[in-house]
Amino acid sequence: MQIIKRVQSYKWLLAVALVVLMLSGVFLYALKARDAEIRRAMETAVEDEAFYMLENLNDRLVFIAKDLLDMHE
Repeated sequence: MQIIKRVQSYKWLLAVALVVLMLSGVFLYALKARDAEIRRAMETAVEDEAFYMLENLNDRLVFIAKDLLDMHE
């Protein structure tokens, strides 16, 4: 009986603690989702940049090879 009275006397405190726990859980979930989205965007940007650099390098190597062939002739 005393436990019920004690819980009833602290019901507002328990309600506030529960709300704080729920809001902190939502905040942590949103933070992890944001970090995952940033990571995916960065990975995509890195892949695009690497592809561009390889394509540019390929074009330069073809140009150099043509120059070397022209100089050899």
